[in-house]
Amino acid sequence: MVRYILRGITQPQNLDLRTGLNTIGRNPTNDFRIPEASVSSFHCKIEVSETGVLVRDLQSTNGTFIDDQPVTEQVLPPGHVLQLGAVTFQLELEQIEIHVLRPVNPTEAAPQAVVREDGLLACTRNLSLVATHRCTKCTLPFHKSSLRRTRLSGGSKSALLFCPECDGPCEAIPHTEEVKKKSFLGALSQTISLGWRFKK
Repeated sequence: MVRYILRGITQPQNLDLRTGLNTIGRNPTNDFRIPEASVSSFHCKIEVSETGVLVRDLQSTNGTFIDDQPVTEQVLPPGHVLQLGAVTFQLELEQIEIHVLRPVNPTEAAPQAVVREDGLLACTRNLSLVATHRCTKCTLPFHKSSLRRTRLSGGSKSALLFCPECDGPCEAIPHTEEVKKKSFLGALSQTISLGWRFKK
Protein backbone atom coordinates (compact mmCIF):
# COMPACT_ATOMS: atom_id res chain seq x y z
CA MET A 1 0.00 0.00 0.00
CA VAL A 2 1.27 3.49 -0.87
CA ARG A 3 0.76 6.85 0.76
CA TYR A 4 1.16 10.22 -1.01
CA ILE A 5 2.25 13.30 0.94
CA LEU A 6 2.72 16.87 -0.30
CA ARG A 7 5.65 18.22 1.74
CA GLY A 8 5.69 21.99 2.10
CA ILE A 9 8.78 23.69 0.63
CA THR A 10 7.94 27.36 1.09
CA GLN A 11 5.97 26.78 4.30
CA PRO A 12 5.89 24.09 7.01
CA GLN A 13 2.64 22.41 5.89
CA ASN A 14 2.29 18.77 4.88
CA LEU A 15 -0.81 17.51 3.06
CA ASP A 16 -1.49 13.81 3.60
CA LEU A 17 -3.48 12.99 0.46
CA ARG A 18 -6.20 10.40 0.73
CA THR A 19 -7.34 8.00 -1.98
CA GLY A 20 -9.95 9.67 -4.18
CA LEU A 21 -10.61 13.38 -4.57
CA ASN A 22 -8.75 16.05 -2.54
CA THR A 23 -9.58 19.76 -2.86
CA ILE A 24 -7.04 22.46 -2.02
CA GLY A 25 -7.60 26.20 -1.62
CA ARG A 26 -7.90 29.17 0.71
CA ASN A 27 -11.57 28.49 1.57
CA PRO A 28 -12.02 26.50 4.81
CA THR A 29 -14.48 24.10 3.12
CA ASN A 30 -11.62 22.54 1.13
CA ASP A 31 -10.10 19.25 2.22
CA PHE A 32 -6.84 21.13 2.70
CA ARG A 33 -6.90 24.85 3.47
CA ILE A 34 -3.90 27.03 2.60
CA PRO A 35 -4.30 30.47 4.19
CA GLU A 36 -2.16 32.28 1.63
CA ALA A 37 -3.29 35.29 -0.43
CA SER A 38 -1.77 33.96 -3.67
CA VAL A 39 -3.85 30.77 -3.39
CA SER A 40 -7.39 30.92 -4.80
CA SER A 41 -10.43 30.03 -2.68
CA PHE A 42 -10.78 26.79 -4.64
CA HIS A 43 -7.42 26.42 -6.31
CA CYS A 44 -7.13 22.82 -7.54
CA LYS A 45 -8.29 19.22 -7.23
CA ILE A 46 -5.97 16.30 -6.71
CA GLU A 47 -7.19 12.80 -7.49
CA VAL A 48 -5.27 9.91 -5.97
CA SER A 49 -5.74 6.45 -7.49
CA GLU A 50 -3.81 3.23 -8.03
CA THR A 51 -2.23 4.74 -11.14
CA GLY A 52 -0.86 7.85 -9.37
CA VAL A 53 -1.70 11.47 -8.61
CA LEU A 54 -3.63 13.67 -11.07
CA VAL A 55 -3.75 17.46 -10.58
CA ARG A 56 -6.57 19.62 -12.03
CA ASP A 57 -6.49 23.40 -11.88
CA LEU A 58 -9.84 25.04 -10.95
CA GLN A 59 -9.30 28.23 -13.00
CA SER A 60 -7.21 29.66 -10.19
CA THR A 61 -6.11 33.30 -10.36
CA ASN A 62 -2.35 32.68 -10.03
CA GLY A 63 -2.25 29.26 -11.69
CA THR A 64 -1.15 25.73 -10.88
CA PHE A 65 2.36 24.62 -11.86
CA ILE A 66 4.28 21.34 -11.97
CA ASP A 67 8.05 21.84 -12.10
CA ASP A 68 7.52 25.52 -13.03
CA GLN A 69 5.26 24.61 -15.97
CA PRO A 70 1.61 25.80 -15.92
CA VAL A 71 -0.92 22.98 -16.07
CA THR A 72 -4.67 22.58 -16.32
CA GLU A 73 -4.64 18.80 -15.87
CA GLN A 74 -1.53 16.69 -15.46
CA VAL A 75 -0.07 13.74 -13.55
CA LEU A 76 2.22 14.72 -10.67
CA PRO A 77 5.01 12.11 -10.31
CA PRO A 78 6.66 11.48 -6.90
CA GLY A 79 9.63 13.75 -6.28
CA HIS A 80 8.28 16.54 -8.51
CA VAL A 81 7.23 20.01 -7.35
CA LEU A 82 3.66 21.35 -7.28
CA GLN A 83 3.21 25.13 -7.10
CA LEU A 84 -0.08 26.79 -6.13
CA GLY A 85 0.29 30.55 -6.41
CA ALA A 86 3.42 31.30 -4.35
CA VAL A 87 3.19 28.09 -2.31
CA THR A 88 5.24 25.07 -3.36
CA PHE A 89 5.09 21.40 -2.36
CA GLN A 90 7.05 18.30 -3.27
CA LEU A 91 5.19 15.02 -3.72
CA GLU A 92 6.56 12.12 -1.67
CA LEU A 93 5.53 8.49 -1.84
CA GLU A 94 5.71 6.21 1.19
CA GLN A 95 5.29 2.44 1.20
CA ILE A 96 3.03 1.20 4.01
CA GLU A 97 3.35 -2.41 5.16
CA ILE A 98 0.20 -4.06 6.47
CA HIS A 99 0.66 -7.11 8.67
CA VAL A 100 -2.30 -9.44 9.09
CA LEU A 101 -2.36 -11.12 12.48
CA ARG A 102 -3.06 -14.86 12.43
CA PRO A 103 -6.34 -15.58 14.26
CA VAL A 104 -6.12 -17.78 17.30
CA ASN A 105 -7.15 -21.34 16.54
CA PRO A 106 -9.63 -22.62 19.17
CA THR A 107 -7.89 -26.00 19.05
CA GLU A 108 -4.68 -24.31 20.17
CA ALA A 109 -6.15 -23.09 23.46
CA ALA A 110 -3.80 -22.76 26.43
CA PRO A 111 -3.51 -25.84 28.67
CA GLN A 112 -5.64 -25.89 31.82
CA ALA A 113 -4.98 -27.29 35.30
CA VAL A 114 -6.53 -30.75 35.89
CA VAL A 115 -7.55 -32.19 39.27
CA ARG A 116 -6.99 -35.94 39.74
CA GLU A 117 -9.48 -38.36 41.32
CA ASP A 118 -7.53 -38.24 44.58
CA GLY A 119 -8.10 -34.47 44.74
CA LEU A 120 -4.51 -33.51 43.90
CA LEU A 121 -3.45 -31.38 40.94
CA ALA A 122 -2.13 -33.31 37.96
CA CYS A 123 1.02 -32.36 36.08
CA THR A 124 0.13 -30.35 32.95
CA ARG A 125 2.66 -32.31 30.89
CA ASN A 126 1.85 -35.76 32.32
CA LEU A 127 -1.62 -36.20 33.87
CA SER A 128 -0.61 -39.45 35.55
CA LEU A 129 1.84 -37.56 37.79
CA VAL A 130 0.94 -35.40 40.80
CA ALA A 131 1.93 -31.76 40.38
CA THR A 132 4.64 -30.75 42.82
CA HIS A 133 5.32 -27.22 41.56
CA ARG A 134 3.36 -24.30 40.10
CA CYS A 135 4.59 -21.60 37.70
CA THR A 136 4.43 -18.12 39.24
CA LYS A 137 3.84 -16.60 35.79
CA CYS A 138 1.24 -18.76 33.97
CA THR A 139 0.12 -20.55 37.21
CA LEU A 140 0.12 -24.01 35.56
CA PRO A 141 1.03 -27.00 37.77
CA PHE A 142 3.85 -29.42 36.90
CA HIS A 143 5.66 -32.40 38.34
CA LYS A 144 9.28 -31.54 39.15
CA SER A 145 10.50 -33.95 36.44
CA SER A 146 8.87 -31.73 33.76
CA LEU A 147 10.58 -28.51 34.86
CA ARG A 148 13.69 -26.97 33.38
CA ARG A 149 16.57 -26.81 35.85
CA THR A 150 19.36 -24.26 36.07
CA ARG A 151 22.20 -24.86 38.48
CA LEU A 152 23.42 -21.93 40.55
CA SER A 153 27.09 -20.94 40.30
CA GLY A 154 29.47 -21.45 43.21
CA GLY A 155 29.04 -25.19 43.50
CA SER A 156 25.61 -24.98 45.10
CA LYS A 157 23.58 -28.19 44.83
CA SER A 158 20.28 -26.31 44.63
CA ALA A 159 18.81 -25.43 41.25
CA LEU A 160 16.34 -22.88 39.93
CA LEU A 161 13.24 -24.43 38.36
CA PHE A 162 11.48 -22.93 35.33
CA CYS A 163 8.17 -23.56 33.58
CA PRO A 164 8.39 -25.58 30.31
CA GLU A 165 5.47 -23.56 28.86
CA CYS A 166 6.36 -19.91 29.52
CA ASP A 167 9.85 -20.04 31.15
CA GLY A 168 8.51 -18.44 34.33
CA PRO A 169 10.00 -19.37 37.73
CA CYS A 170 8.30 -22.23 39.56
CA GLU A 171 7.57 -22.73 43.27
CA ALA A 172 6.80 -25.88 45.20
CA ILE A 173 3.08 -26.42 45.79
CA PRO A 174 2.56 -26.29 49.57
CA HIS A 175 1.11 -29.34 51.36
CA THR A 176 1.74 -31.74 48.44
CA GLU A 177 4.24 -33.76 50.48
CA GLU A 178 2.08 -33.38 53.60
CA VAL A 179 -0.92 -34.88 51.77
CA LYS A 180 1.21 -37.82 50.69
CA LYS A 181 2.47 -38.34 54.25
CA LYS A 182 -1.03 -38.06 55.69
CA SER A 183 -2.42 -40.57 53.20
CA PHE A 184 0.46 -42.97 54.02
CA LEU A 185 -0.01 -42.55 57.78
CA GLY A 186 -3.77 -42.97 57.39
CA ALA A 187 -3.31 -46.23 55.53
CA LEU A 188 -0.76 -47.41 58.11
CA SER A 189 -3.03 -46.58 61.06
CA GLN A 190 -5.94 -48.33 59.34
CA THR A 191 -3.80 -51.45 58.91
CA ILE A 192 -2.75 -51.37 62.59
CA SER A 193 -6.35 -50.87 63.63
CA LEU A 194 -7.53 -53.85 61.60
CA GLY A 195 -4.73 -56.01 63.01
CA TRP A 196 -5.71 -55.06 66.58
CA ARG A 197 -9.33 -56.09 65.88
CA PHE A 198 -8.29 -59.50 64.55
CA LYS A 199 -6.15 -60.14 67.65
CA LYS A 200 -9.19 -59.62 69.85
